Amino acid sequence: MHAVFVAVYAASAVVLALHGLHMAYLSLRALRAAPPSFPPVPDDDLPPITVQLPLFNEAAVVERLLAAVAAFDYPRFDVQVLDDSTDETTALVADAVARLRAEGLAVEHLRRDTRDGFKAGALAHGLERSDAPLVAVFDADFVPSPDLLRRLAAPLVADERLAFAQARWTHRNAGSSGLTRVQAAALDAHFATEQHGRWATGLVFTFNGTAGLWRRSALDAAGGWRGDTLTEDLDLSVRTYLGGGRGVFLDDVTAPADLPADVHALRAQQRRWARGNAEVARLLLVPMLRSSLPGRVKVFAALHLLAPMAFVAAFGLLLAYAPAALTGGLPRWAQAVAMMGVAGAMVQHTVALRRRDGRWLLGPLRTLGVAAGMTALVPACAVAVAEAFGPRRGVFERTAKSAARRRYRTPRPARIVALETATLAYVAVGFGAMLVAGAWSWLPFQALLVASLGALAVGNVRSEEKPASPVFPSQGDRTLPVLRLASSRRRTLVGDLPPS
Repeated sequence: MHAVFVAVYAASAVVLALHGLHMAYLSLRALRAAPPSFPPVPDDDLPPITVQLPLFNEAAVVERLLAAVAAFDYPRFDVQVLDDSTDETTALVADAVARLRAEGLAVEHLRRDTRDGFKAGALAHGLERSDAPLVAVFDADFVPSPDLLRRLAAPLVADERLAFAQARWTHRNAGSSGLTRVQAAALDAHFATEQHGRWATGLVFTFNGTAGLWRRSALDAAGGWRGDTLTEDLDLSVRTYLGGGRGVFLDDVTAPADLPADVHALRAQQRRWARGNAEVARLLLVPMLRSSLPGRVKVFAALHLLAPMAFVAAFGLLLAYAPAALTGGLPRWAQAVAMMGVAGAMVQHTVALRRRDGRWLLGPLRTLGVAAGMTALVPACAVAVAEAFGPRRGVFERTAKSAARRRYRTPRPARIVALETATLAYVAVGFGAMLVAGAWSWLPFQALLVASLGALAVGNVRSEEKPASPVFPSQGDRTLPVLRLASSRRRTLVGDLPPS
């Protein structure tokens, strides 16, 4: 059995090493690349924009979103509230839209009979009623700044070959808990290294699903929004590149949003992303490899699409580590391969910190923190990846944008929680066996597994015992902004928004 456990460990280590080296390469390329710069565009040259706001049960944040969008300093835009909600969100939207229309804003409240296609279906439904040459998308948890449309439109006006422009996400509640700190670190690394690195090196760079602007003609040429996967943004981006389109990542253009503040919400988000990415790989990996794109681009696109396999590999490594160590030890070469993945992650977080605030010496510590936090999600995400290749179609499970009220929180997935509990018991037994055997050199990694999965178990229990704190506990209920007409131009100012 020792040979079997070593084989599983080694195979998992190879996959994780490839992923780590991929991240390290993108990080080093991002370190040397300056963000793109585009001059401001005069009002007369700015084309009309349709702003799409896809919603599903977002009563806690929808008025804040509408107030921020109404404040856009852009000469010609209209707003589509794509409301698939089944709760009081619909009444709140109807009231807010009526007030904004009275203020002079061109805004529609669009409802569908079904949620066919989920978010992609809602976006496609809205496009049937728009003829604007540019289309912006914002999820409910974002609070875009008044100048964001102008900054997103500048590159598409300057270069007609560009299909879309993506802003960088920032985080309004990054410091509210250990959970949000880990998410912020992981997402900051994603944007600072992966997105910036892919754009800078001419690789397949993807739309992040929100806080971006599309050229309508490019969107239509790629086949439009499709609900075949749970990551409609990645699906559309890859199809765009296969058709010859390109995007631009605006690293110095930011859009603030809320991070999930609840364990179940974070798990649902990560599972959706993992499964959706795997679904896109299932549908488009072969067409990508058969395309006329340069070989280098295809290789890195394959690594991108297969990135969710890192969850499966991490789960295999987690299961094989203790048995292999206790039944004969792990070969040095296998350990060295595994460390290549760790080194790649350290490079990524070191570069991300260097690009953001210069604190590059904290890179290894940041890597450890993210690893400890995200390891807990490995069992759930590994199952999600496996499900992507099964016969059942995925269901889009929303990520709760505010944990202030219990009814907006993501349901507890009993089957996944049971798997996590069993995995915690498994690694805890392995830790105990190592203690008994005196296998001190193997203990640190096993301790990390126990601590990570144990923290998740505590989070599962606490999420069920009491409602989580509001995202902005010190500011009271400030989600009902005051709307007033700013001038004869179609623009509305916002009063009393929480600071971004």
